[in-house]
Amino acid sequence: MYKYLGDESDPYAIVILKDISPPENSVQFLTREDSGQQLGIMRRKPGHVIRAHKHNQITRTIKSTQEVLIILKGCCRIKIFNEHNEFIKECVISSGDIIMFARGGHSLEFIEDTTFVEVKQGPYAGLIDKEFI
Repeated sequence: MYKYLGDESDPYAIVILKDISPPENSVQFLTREDSGQQLGIMRRKPGHVIRAHKHNQITRTIKSTQEVLIILKGCCRIKIFNEHNEFIKECVISSGDIIMFARGGHSLEFIEDTTFVEVKQGPYAGLIDKEFI
């Protein structure tokens, strides 16, 4: 299962829960084609092959940083804020869940000892990359 936090057509965050069960042989992108980071769910049967490939160097303009967190172990509370720093929604994610912060702001409160992977666009610009709410 997955859910959009905020408007489905332009969400603040996308949560993919560990119990997701996409249809067989499916590809479903949860982000719009113009999103600075693409998030998709794929399911492939044994024997399916994705041909060897590489991605071409293409100059892209990134207007904001989008992050993906993959929770490996533990549990945390996520709060989502809009562009005006107003609280929108909160959710709890745990081991096996994934969240993409697409726009607006966010905070994390760790409920348990938590190990996670963070993926975002670079290069990191240091403290000018963030505005604290």
